[in-house]
Amino acid sequence: MNDRIHEENKANTAQSTLEASCSSAQKHGTLLFNALLAVLIALQILFPVCRVNGTSMEPSVRDGSIILSTSRVDNLDYEDIVIFPNVYRGNLVKRVIGLPGDTIEIRDSVVFRNGEPLDESYISQGYFGPFDLTGPVTVEEGHVFVLGDNRPDSLDSRSSLVGQVPTDTIKAVLICTLFSPMRIDPAKI
Repeated sequence: MNDRIHEENKANTAQSTLEASCSSAQKHGTLLFNALLAVLIALQILFPVCRVNGTSMEPSVRDGSIILSTSRVDNLDYEDIVIFPNVYRGNLVKRVIGLPGDTIEIRDSVVFRNGEPLDESYISQGYFGPFDLTGPVTVEEGHVFVLGDNRPDSLDSRSSLVGQVPTDTIKAVLICTLFSPMRIDPAKI
């Protein structure tokens, strides 16, 4: 009889240990899951991942590209690619050409900053297309002057629909392209 009681006690102890072990693993699993979720949310806030819709930044950033950006926008520089809201087209992705105090002028499809022509190897075409803001423009304090790399197909600071972009409206700065769709030339198929 004592042996039977002893065996039952051992079984109950083993069962309790197993239940405690499972409960502990569940708690650790839940804690790990919550920590991972918090990290992913923080990363999305600090480093937003966005999908680009439109061709205005080609060839640098293609239509359909997935980009990684940073929400730290306090030290903007020339050629930074920024994301900002626009009431006419939603979020726009453009390149910073002018900083506060710069004078920007476009003559014969050449951009001049403070009287010096820019070397813009990243643009797709020399023709700039129509725009309604002309003449030299001095970039206001707290603003930037932006252009798309695909100038004929870009709504940017050359248009009164965008104009100079207030720096406090810039949501993010591009870090890198995570994915860029391939372009297939039908003539080569």
